[in-house]
Amino acid sequence: MAYPVHNQQADAMTLFLANGTQVNLPGNGNANAGDAIDRISYHGLTYDRVGGWVVADGTQLAASYAGGQNVYLTTPQHFEVVYHYNGP
Repeated sequence: MAYPVHNQQADAMTLFLANGTQVNLPGNGNANAGDAIDRISYHGLTYDRVGGWVVADGTQLAASYAGGQNVYLTTPQHFEVVYHYNGP
């Protein structure tokens, strides 16, 4: 599996994958996630995925944070995977 991810935020994020690895996603940068993304750390806070991972292999994702309690991964078809705040 491979999921190219683009960070739309100026600050870095850390992606925690289902296989136990971490991927550093630089601010305004790109990285490849080799498995489903279970959690995201942003500004020292942890966001857990809501629901199952239903993203097709190879799908380009865009990571964003618009304030509030959620971080989003969005596909080109505007499907969103939601990550909800779960504490530090």
